[in-house]
Amino acid sequence: MAKIMMRDLSPELSEEELKDLDALDGKEIVYDEDCPEMTSTQLAQFHRFDQIPISVSDSDMKKVRALSNKPRLLLKLDEGIDDLENGRVQSVEEAWKDIDQI
Repeated sequence: MAKIMMRDLSPELSEEELKDLDALDGKEIVYDEDCPEMTSTQLAQFHRFDQIPISVSDSDMKKVRALSNKPRLLLKLDEGIDDLENGRVQSVEEAWKDIDQI
């Protein structure tokens, strides 16, 4: 079993993303009703993203290495997580309804 740390993956930000981040440098954080300031208890529940290990089986690691030297598999995983977080994933019940209609 291999362990990959997120900090080991190279961040591939575009020029536009880098400019956007630079534009935010030094700006004040504005809290509101939709995004209130977090309590110290809430903040304590967070972990640095670059320090979270991901366990990958040896066979899956071989597949990742075989794809290329870029972490395409991990990028697809990131896209899947983004879809899940933004409600772009069907529930199992919805999927079965679609299957039953075929």
